[in-house]
Amino acid sequence: MTAAAQNNDLQPLECSHETIFPVEPANSRRSVIAGLLLAIFLALYAMLLHGFYEPAHPGVDQNGYMVTARLLSQDGRLYFKPHNPLQFAGRMMVLTPDGKIFAKYPPGVGFLGAIARVVYRPSAMYLVDPICTVMALFFAYLLFRSLLDPFMAMIGVIWLGLNPVTLTYADDANSHGAALGFTVLGFWALLSWWRKGGVWRGIIAGLALGFCCSIRYTEFLWCLPLLAVVILAVHGHKRSWRQGLVVLIAFAVPVGILAIINWSSFGAPWRTGYWFCKEQTGFAWRYFIGNPTGMPPRQGNWQTVLEQMDNIGLFLLFPLALAGLIRLFWSSRKLALAIALWVVPSATVYMFYYWAPANDFTTAYLRFFLDIFPALIMVALWLLARAVGPNATARAVIVGLLTLVGAGYSAYSVRPQLLNAKTQKLQLIAARQELQQQLKPGSVVFADEQMCNYLNSIGGYRLYSASIFSPQSFMQFDHVADHSGPIPFQKARAELYARLLGRKTAKGQWQARPLAQIHGIELRLMQHAWKKHQRVAFLIPTSQIWPLVPHEPGVNIRTVGVINDIAMPAWSTTQWMGGKQLANPRLQRRLQLMLMNLQRRSQRTLLVLSPEENPRTGAQAAAEVLGYSGK
Repeated sequence: MTAAAQNNDLQPLECSHETIFPVEPANSRRSVIAGLLLAIFLALYAMLLHGFYEPAHPGVDQNGYMVTARLLSQDGRLYFKPHNPLQFAGRMMVLTPDGKIFAKYPPGVGFLGAIARVVYRPSAMYLVDPICTVMALFFAYLLFRSLLDPFMAMIGVIWLGLNPVTLTYADDANSHGAALGFTVLGFWALLSWWRKGGVWRGIIAGLALGFCCSIRYTEFLWCLPLLAVVILAVHGHKRSWRQGLVVLIAFAVPVGILAIINWSSFGAPWRTGYWFCKEQTGFAWRYFIGNPTGMPPRQGNWQTVLEQMDNIGLFLLFPLALAGLIRLFWSSRKLALAIALWVVPSATVYMFYYWAPANDFTTAYLRFFLDIFPALIMVALWLLARAVGPNATARAVIVGLLTLVGAGYSAYSVRPQLLNAKTQKLQLIAARQELQQQLKPGSVVFADEQMCNYLNSIGGYRLYSASIFSPQSFMQFDHVADHSGPIPFQKARAELYARLLGRKTAKGQWQARPLAQIHGIELRLMQHAWKKHQRVAFLIPTSQIWPLVPHEPGVNIRTVGVINDIAMPAWSTTQWMGGKQLANPRLQRRLQLMLMNLQRRSQRTLLVLSPEENPRTGAQAAAEVLGYSGK
């Protein structure tokens, strides 16, 4: 292959004016080979995600998105009205003044999940993130071709796919996989429209980037690069003002629909569910700069972002990304401006955000930056390609080694986290299968919060969080009720729970009710269910049975199932030590007790409660708290 053929993809699109796109797409042999490699990589990546995929999740964020999907598919609405104040609702749900409970998140992921539930089956809503992530990788290759040759574009796909943040949230039932997919689709279509024209490309760009706003509210910032590209394209006489207007209208359509939904749900087009938690006030200068002398000390978000990006997010690539974005202004300032408007506003907003855990070993904060990773990877590899030069051997060796070390290490480092998540999901699924064998749909279930998050997403049972019914819960809710700043849990809901689980002292102060009275509340809920001929069960960690399950006269408690943790089998000490016995019998018993305690903490027990012939007398405390009329 000649040098001219090797550099065929580096010919500028424009010769008489400033070069906007340094790489001209061409149907060369390398493009065909890269396409085949892309297909193989996407197939292998889909197999990787399938290996860790399980249609369940215990998280509170995931509960908000998946419950929205269930409500849309079953009832055609975004909210539900609880039967009583203590009925389970996830921590990321908000209670409106008219008694409706919504997820505080935008409904885009719920809409996609509802489609999956209707088209396939209820658990298919958990496929939204994996499908959108694979879609993101496909369109990322096309996006990277705006700036890179086929080989480097394929390398970019590997960096994006094996990134620990991408891998973590590719199967997380959260918003980040879907947001990444539609962001990459939208920016590919936008740059493709700028480069080649075509009304359909402009419409796809506007709709995809506008729909991102219904997945994550902060993605409304995509209007900045979109508007810049439209102005540059029209001003440079590459596109007509009518074509530019079509792109803007396409972006406005999903944003306008979202505004109407918020108006009908929360009372104003600009008001979101976060308003009920005061999280619109959670962006401030003090979070950006930090307070190292405070109590407790707080590291500035700017430092957290730099450290986590360099250590976890884009290991070995982040410095190149920063340098590449700056260097691109000297080669193609128009394209650099569009990419900078994609990266800088979004990154800046989240550096002022109040929720930013400063931990080098978590992706929880970096997930907010995932949607700008494609842009950073693209400019980093563009700079690397310029630095290495056109020599094919040198490029393959240097770039290949960097990718093997950087992307390979990143994928390896996140493997334990993915395995742990799969184990938790498998236990949830096993517990639900046991529950389905013992109880009919519509039964009343008291469960731990993680199990409630999952069961509430799937639907079918009247749920109560068993962990709420304790004096310790009152203290947690009372703390939230007294909080004055932004906080994830709604203050109004915390005040409601604190009043239900607490009582006023003679001095006018609120304190937790005694455990006996709180168990009386549970008993009243169970009696109400029994009157309606509904079965009642507890599905909770074995170690928490005695403090959480009310052992009251007149209540028959029967164990019907025990669900062991997949990662903690019921081993004896002999099995645990490979068939050996300890010489000291006392030490042997202590080790056996330790293993039993570990197993009890990692397993769940299913208990069915039913009334005995002699009914329990007196549940006055429960009646006073809940105010049931028996109707």
